[in-house]
Amino acid sequence: MISVYLDVNVIGHDGETPLHMVSRHEKPSDLDNTNQMGVIEYLYTKGAKLSQQDEEGRTSLHHAVMRRSCLENAKQLITLIKDHERRNVVMADGKKKKILNEPEESLINARDAQNGTPLHFVCRFVDTDAQDNVSENIVQLLIDNGAQVDAVDKNYCTPLHYCSRRQFGVENVMTLLNAAAQKEQQLNNSINMKSTTVQEYIEIQDKNNNTALCLAAEHGCEETVKILLKNKAQRNARGKEFYQPIHLAAKSGNVRVLEILLDDASMNVQKLPVTSNKETPLHVACQYNRTGAVQYLIQSLTKNKTSITDHIEHADNKDYTPLLTAAYYDHIDCVRTLVKNGAIMTDVKDDEERNILQICAKRLSINVLKEIVLQIPETKLYEMVKNCDKFGNNPLHSIGRANNSHIHSPDIERREVEVCQLLLNTFRGNQQSSTTEPEKDTGKDTFIKHSIEMIMKRNNDYRTPLHEACFRGKVALIRYLLEKIITKERHSVLEVVDDELKTALHIAADVGEFNRALTGEEFLKVLIESTVYNVVWNVLLECQVEIVKLLIDYGANIEARDMNDSTPLHGACSRNQYRCAKLLIKNHAPLDDIDEKGCTPLHLA
Repeated sequence: MISVYLDVNVIGHDGETPLHMVSRHEKPSDLDNTNQMGVIEYLYTKGAKLSQQDEEGRTSLHHAVMRRSCLENAKQLITLIKDHERRNVVMADGKKKKILNEPEESLINARDAQNGTPLHFVCRFVDTDAQDNVSENIVQLLIDNGAQVDAVDKNYCTPLHYCSRRQFGVENVMTLLNAAAQKEQQLNNSINMKSTTVQEYIEIQDKNNNTALCLAAEHGCEETVKILLKNKAQRNARGKEFYQPIHLAAKSGNVRVLEILLDDASMNVQKLPVTSNKETPLHVACQYNRTGAVQYLIQSLTKNKTSITDHIEHADNKDYTPLLTAAYYDHIDCVRTLVKNGAIMTDVKDDEERNILQICAKRLSINVLKEIVLQIPETKLYEMVKNCDKFGNNPLHSIGRANNSHIHSPDIERREVEVCQLLLNTFRGNQQSSTTEPEKDTGKDTFIKHSIEMIMKRNNDYRTPLHEACFRGKVALIRYLLEKIITKERHSVLEVVDDELKTALHIAADVGEFNRALTGEEFLKVLIESTVYNVVWNVLLECQVEIVKLLIDYGANIEARDMNDSTPLHGACSRNQYRCAKLLIKNHAPLDDIDEKGCTPLHLA
């Protein structure tokens, strides 16, 4: 049928020809008869082009080496490629000349759209183990037929980069290093090996500045790490953001790799390396919740008679210690390990003067918060709960201001209330500080006094936590503060004004504040997709209307005026917020009040 009806190079889906398709499929068992010609060879005899590329720029050989089951296809294609290239060499006047228009570079080193060669592909997609050396053979076969072992793709990755990050890529790593060593010994190594030495080959960096050792450490490839170190790979190679192999091993949490990296006289355990952000491996392990790595690093420092305090209390460029890092991400097991080994909880602050309680409040790290409020002495705990950062924000401000997109949205409101309860309950005494149950009468006067003080505290913008919560539509938090905490002094709390003389009701009624709350990249993103923007905007409107109703129900002054003599109704009308305005009018907001420009709410509407 092929010889009569079809073009063997016909282009199909994704730019693939029949040869592409058959190259990536295992040869059926009924074609195993040695007297029967294989499909690949048959297509080739009928004119199929070995150099034909699909839409991704991949040749048939690229497709064949991507799958373990098709490696026999790859071997057959390599044989055909070499035969094809030999036939394209003609003899003339005793000299070898390439046929006109024939590609100068061998198809063994054909590049796809990402500049990847077949050798990149086999190292990237196919593993080896003790029982199966097929891919090792195909790597060696590619190299023997001219594959360039240090070719780099668009990510600046060599084949060594790709197999170094695979758990079962050890045999491929050894094959590549052996090939590099052989090329180093040759006088003319420019054909298959551009880098001069094995050492230079090992230290080639990808676009993130990672060497093969960096990738092996990050992916927990123990045997590959050993082989690379045996070949004198640099332990202190610096990747992206100055991450060294030991940082990347801490990131993966592979204790065995950490042990291998630290088991060397050149590695100064007493002075662990830092990243561009001044993070030690301990910081990285805490960030990625690698408790085993945290424990091992501490044990290694202790075993080497190193001052453990210097490492546990080492601050990065934002003044975060490993403990503050673990608290930021709510990694409770890391926190426990650090505290058990002497990490300081009470007297450490970040570069914005936030202590561990404020960091937990900002990030809603409730698991860590529950743990540490029980371990801090009561008098010190009160001081820490009331602490303000350099912007004048206490922990309740931090809850009101935070945008915790890392938490699944239905859980955010519940967790905000729980964190607020935990913090305020510290004023009842340590026995009850960890409960999130409704407050009891024990020490009620003290509890209310300190709670009101926290809620009425104004930051550098003269805003209270209630202002901040209204600004960001935190309905559940506002309801909790109004219904459970603010009772006797509710009126005075609702009358507190910010630097523009706005009350919480002004903020809530002026829904247009969300235009400013969502400025920047996040706001532009939702504007691009009008449907998404409408959904977000409608949710915000619902929240603000509910907050306005709550504030009015609990006695907020609907006639309060800001620095422009505007009432909450002026704000709602100026933003064309019909539902908020309707709610205010229903509760007898004056319709004829005039602002500093002589405008009534009707003028602004």
